[in-house]
Amino acid sequence: MSTKQVTVAEKLEQLEAVLVWFESEEITVEESLIKYEEALELSKEIEELLKNAKNKVEIIKNKFEA
Repeated sequence: MSTKQVTVAEKLEQLEAVLVWFESEEITVEESLIKYEEALELSKEIEELLKNAKNKVEIIKNKFEA
């Protein structure tokens, strides 16, 4: 079974969709809390993906500097 690796661009698109939803819909407090939580989770996932990418760059950089 293969799992698809999600890209930063895909996560950013999902986050943008949440932000557009906030701007375009009449929403209840409950709905907004759910979407807010979703946006925070996406932000956390994006941050982790970028952190991993930075670490990989450092590893590659160190390999060639040694």
